[in-house]
Amino acid sequence: MIEIKLIFSISDAIAIFRNAGLTVEMYDLPVYFKNNHGSGGREEMIPMWTVRNPHNNKLEKLEDFFKKYMEAKKNELFLSPEKLDIYNLFEK
Repeated sequence: MIEIKLIFSISDAIAIFRNAGLTVEMYDLPVYFKNNHGSGGREEMIPMWTVRNPHNNKLEKLEDFFKKYMEAKKNELFLSPEKLDIYNLFEK
């Protein structure tokens, strides 16, 4: 496996989805924390960036949805390059 690490800022992700006409806002969402000593846990409301699903109006975590977007775009962006794009990488 060849691993490539791409780093995007939250601002990058926000801009991509807002430019696509989606609503991106900060909301308090429930996050479950397990207890360190065994069973049980607690839920806390944590502020996080969200994107609104235009089909059902539900909120999705921006980070999770951005990863889903990048996975969907992986083939188009990286695995179907133009021949000239690759040839131009070699020294002449």
